Amino acid sequence: MFNKPRLKLKSKAPDKLWLMLEEKRNEGRALRLPYERQWQMNLAFLAGRQQVIYNTTTEKLQHIIAQKGKTTFIDNKLLPRYQKQVANLIGSNPRMSVIPASNDTEDLKAAKKGDKVIKWFWRQHKMRKKIRKQEAGYILAEMSFWKILGMLN
Repeated sequence: MFNKPRLKLKSKAPDKLWLMLEEKRNEGRALRLPYERQWQMNLAFLAGRQQVIYNTTTEKLQHIIAQKGKTTFIDNKLLPRYQKQVANLIGSNPRMSVIPASNDTEDLKAAKKGDKVIKWFWRQHKMRKKIRKQEAGYILAEMSFWKILGMLN
């Protein structure tokens, strides 16, 4: 019914910077893909799903159906190492404190208040749990590199 005016762009060619950024993003994804496959396999092993393979066509993990009458033995070498390293990292909490700028009473009071704020923030935002998750993810990624490089037998 009504003709809406169309916006006319000065040039229909995409911005060169945008193309470069998109190319770098795609390149990063392609370089990260083999590691992501290994990370997914490691996550499956840590979750107790040892009977999986990575299907490259669908880019998903698939469960392997065991043959009837055939026993399969699985040696999960990742789980004990993972549990040990996470336990070692979690065993110590980071210590934070506010250091007063001088020995003035105002600076000392401000430092004490700062300590209280840090402790409150730590409890309120459940930072210990977040750090555990981050450390666990770091260890998982590190194990993938070990396995890819052949260091984890």
